[in-house]
Amino acid sequence: MGNAGVMKGFLSTAVAMVMVAFCAAVIPAGASAAAWGDNFDVSVPANLDQGTQEGSVVAGPDNSFIYVWGQDLSNGESGIFSRVSYGDGTLGPIRRVASSNLAGNPAFPVASAGADGLPRVVWRRIVASCTPSCVFGYQLEYQKLDRDGLPVGAPSILDSTPIADADTIGYAAISTASDGSSLVSWTVFDSSATTTAVRSARVPSSGSPSAAATVFTSSTLNTLAWPTAAAKPGGGGFVSWLSSGQNRGVQGSMVGPSGTSTTPQFLTDTNDPVFYDKSTIDSQGKGTVFYTRSDSGTQRVTMRQMDSSGAVIGASPQLISGAAAGSGGLGTIDAKSDGTVLFSWQEENSDIDSDSGVWVRTASPAGTLGTTHRASPANVDAREAISAVSPLGGGMIAWRDLTADPDQVLARNLDGNLVPVGNPTVLATNDVSTDDLSPLGVEFAPNGDASVLSSFYIDADDSAGELNANVYDAAPPELTPWIPSKATVGQEIVAAAEATDRSPIEYSWTFGDGGTATGAFAKHTFTGPGTYPVQVTATDSAGNQATTSANVEVLPAFVDPPVPPNTTITGKPAKKVKSKTATFKFISSLSGSKFECRLDKAGWSDCKSPKKLKKLKAGKHTFKVRAIKGDLIDATPASYGWTVKKPKKKK
Repeated sequence: MGNAGVMKGFLSTAVAMVMVAFCAAVIPAGASAAAWGDNFDVSVPANLDQGTQEGSVVAGPDNSFIYVWGQDLSNGESGIFSRVSYGDGTLGPIRRVASSNLAGNPAFPVASAGADGLPRVVWRRIVASCTPSCVFGYQLEYQKLDRDGLPVGAPSILDSTPIADADTIGYAAISTASDGSSLVSWTVFDSSATTTAVRSARVPSSGSPSAAATVFTSSTLNTLAWPTAAAKPGGGGFVSWLSSGQNRGVQGSMVGPSGTSTTPQFLTDTNDPVFYDKSTIDSQGKGTVFYTRSDSGTQRVTMRQMDSSGAVIGASPQLISGAAAGSGGLGTIDAKSDGTVLFSWQEENSDIDSDSGVWVRTASPAGTLGTTHRASPANVDAREAISAVSPLGGGMIAWRDLTADPDQVLARNLDGNLVPVGNPTVLATNDVSTDDLSPLGVEFAPNGDASVLSSFYIDADDSAGELNANVYDAAPPELTPWIPSKATVGQEIVAAAEATDRSPIEYSWTFGDGGTATGAFAKHTFTGPGTYPVQVTATDSAGNQATTSANVEVLPAFVDPPVPPNTTITGKPAKKVKSKTATFKFISSLSGSKFECRLDKAGWSDCKSPKKLKKLKAGKHTFKVRAIKGDLIDATPASYGWTVKKPKKKK
């Protein structure tokens, strides 16, 4: 597949004369084969002084994937970084999102994205004041990124603790709803009162975050940790957290659009220790929390739900993991658009030392648990399950396999019922047996492609980490054809196609008269009059196909004059731009055509594709181009209008 390659299937500018106008209706069809691409580097390689912290993957615009992580730097500083694997297969540069400054070092970012694909990132910054001895405080910062992983404006400070106090901001969670609104949750330990508060902030799809609001403050006998956030459209959502100390368990609360939260409720029914929690929320505002509790020394994976009013659903939690001989460990939770919840987790068999498997199970929108399914093969040491639901149906689960030496990360598809299907695929393998390899996240793009982000920890370099990823190519190429609507018997025409995909493209053509061709450009001469269906198929390296077809009306050879060339503009600027330059690409339906161009009211002059215009004045412009073949001239030149915006005056 080659997901770090270059966009394939572009129209060569060296053959401008053979472009074709697409003048007939096109009916697309696709066939999916799907395949994983090679593992590729996301972060810089680790060394003794430089390694990654936490990392996240989100689905970006145009079926891209955006990776965000923290990085320790060799000078004792740290930073937040991003990188994009674009939908055309190119891998963008590493971008710096946040740097160390006088306020301290940024670390431990978490990220999420809504339907717009733009990442929202939260991180902690350790604030230092040294005069000359140092005292510390904390800041929690929020930053929105653009489609290329670059910061949009300056970060917002969600919370801070005073320098010289022993107060601490704990780890944070962020979730973004389909409308782009986000919910952030975190904990703050007050050293003077020896209490912990769970706080939240809401961020609209565009605009600044709200002021921090306290969801709950513990007594001096309890400590709160590991908050989760699950955003719902319109603002607010579901927040849960762990409580340890005198009253142990998982608590939850609903946060409204205005920031008001419901009275926290315990979602556990025992005082057993709890470990980890993850949450999600459905379109009706029902929250689901997924956690591990210790039951007489055995860990049990359990779930509980809360309705939109903040009331706990059901008389008691529901056990997800299996037999009494097992010990469950938490994985991940995700939800389908219909409210079905997907759980994945690891579970050890105490009777077989080497048998630790990863499992999946669903809960229906009504809360009814489905059948438990093992995703990893039997008698293997599989752990650290992560999973996600595809927007097109089905899903994916990935895990760490310690059976082999060195470690591996594997992935397996889930069908429309979220049941494991097919065989696992090895995505990454450690080079050295003493190194650690773990999956960090799995994410789906809107077109059904997926990416798994993995972390390598290099033992030889003091456990410095680096990030790698794989991309699953499930979608057919995006195909645009140019096929002439008319031709004359004996007249050589040219059909052309352009496809965008993560991997190399192969083109195949049929012309309805037994003729075939390959390549992005296809020349053909019809020998008899009639209407012929011309079809082009683009196939990527994974076997995914896109097919389009259009009819060509072929007139008798004695028609006078013959069918003239038809001109189509295939590349152009946006309707409103700041740039004073513009580049146009254009094509002709007849082989051997020449072109004439004109800008605004200027006269016609010879030109070739691509045509670059320079020193454009601010205002509206119109570009026209016509194809000429011998004495035949396109009587209806292709035309495009756009506006060059006036530059803003500096204040």
